[in-house]
Amino acid sequence: MTNKIRLAVCDHSPIVRSGLASIFANESDFELVAETCNESDMVADLGDTDFDVVVTDIGNNEKVFFKNLNQFRILRPEVKVIIFTQYCENKSTVTDALNIGVKGYQHKDIDCRELINAIRIVFGGGISITPSVTEMLWEQMQLNQDKVELSKREREVLDLIALGKCNQEIADRLYISIRTVKFHVSSILAKLNVKNRTEAASRHSRRVRPGVDLDFRQVERRVADRPINFPCRRMADRRHQI
Repeated sequence: MTNKIRLAVCDHSPIVRSGLASIFANESDFELVAETCNESDMVADLGDTDFDVVVTDIGNNEKVFFKNLNQFRILRPEVKVIIFTQYCENKSTVTDALNIGVKGYQHKDIDCRELINAIRIVFGGGISITPSVTEMLWEQMQLNQDKVELSKREREVLDLIALGKCNQEIADRLYISIRTVKFHVSSILAKLNVKNRTEAASRHSRRVRPGVDLDFRQVERRVADRPINFPCRRMADRRHQI
């Protein structure tokens, strides 16, 4: 029984295949057992070979590649897949790969030691994704979260939460009851998928346009512009201010 990590390489470029073979040959725990130039026919070329990890490019036909990769994953679910490619800017491509079960996604401009470490991580059951892809996925996740729909009233409440206002202060500012404030706060936390007001305020800060500081005057102006349901109380407040 061998303790080596058995590898297969799938890349249309002979230079890449040769380079990877040289890199793997210098690692005592690596053994290159198969290689092919056809990324879009992995099943036919590698289906009968025993290996632990396949390092593959996407090739020129992304649709065909993922169709073939999905078939390969069904036939050989024990094999770990690392995509080693120049195409790391397309979010849908990365998402499709991860959904199929790809455990590694690395850009071809990484250092050879990074690729070697990625192979060992994936072989050990982990996931290894190049930093630029990780950042892109994180930004996409934040963007999806920021698309949460809040009602106008909930946005007003969240504005005031972000300014550190307590429930009583929010109720006074918006002319609503504390019970109503608590209802809106609970709804906001649920919609934003956060645990407390601090996290909600943090999420709120990311929703404000970069370079614009949200201060109390902005919130006052926003609240003052909306229709008031209690004109008598507002008139009384104005008399008090005068």
